[in-house]
Amino acid sequence: MGIGTLRDHTGKNACATGPTQAGMPVPLGGAHRQECLCHWEEHTGKNACATERDHTGKNACATEREHTGKNVCATLRGVFLDRDGVLNEAVMREGKPYPPGSAAEVKIIADAAAALARLKARGLPLIVVTNQPDVARGAQTVEEVEAIHERIRSELPVDDVLSCLHDDGDGCTCRKPKPGLILEGAIRYGIDTRRSFMIGDRWRDMDAGKSAGCRTVWIDRGYHERGPSVAPDVRVGSLSEAVTWILEQIDSEKART
Repeated sequence: MGIGTLRDHTGKNACATGPTQAGMPVPLGGAHRQECLCHWEEHTGKNACATERDHTGKNACATEREHTGKNVCATLRGVFLDRDGVLNEAVMREGKPYPPGSAAEVKIIADAAAALARLKARGLPLIVVTNQPDVARGAQTVEEVEAIHERIRSELPVDDVLSCLHDDGDGCTCRKPKPGLILEGAIRYGIDTRRSFMIGDRWRDMDAGKSAGCRTVWIDRGYHERGPSVAPDVRVGSLSEAVTWILEQIDSEKART
């Protein structure tokens, strides 16, 4: 199916921003998969975006536009970040991390603002992608989650916060380790995931980043849980170290070109 003909029941292009839940995006899945991302590969091994054609015979990637008017196959580099344990301190219970219960309980990690400022100085979009299953479990409300995100936005230079409010049994496409949130952010901001990075502190972050085509940076907090399915590109001890490594990779690439 050509991208130009892939439509949802509303008649809108299925590659555009998906529906929202309390202002938080729910990435499209199933027949509405994000075919317009340039990194997405078909089983043929060919770049689906470069080869897909609409019924006019034109390259669907070159002609298809989001509602913003931007080309969905932009080559912008970006950084995706987990929330709890990366930007704010996780609540620890028996060696495992949990989210803060309210905005008042949020403790921004000491080096977070300065570290993110270094990325923003390079013009990199910063997209937070976070699992918040306590909503599905009835332990937290959507309003409480959004209040925490408002606190994050007010204190840190992030461009967006995308949340999955589902639990494992819901079968969604957005709950990490599935890459749905990352792909949603990539579409929304015109980011090429192959040139981008995922920073996280848990195996779900690393697996989601790899599935989306990102280079992965694991902040190893020593949690009492399993590690990533695939080795991350680098293991570090802090957000500052993660940012230093990312900037070194970018500078190294520029030096080679």
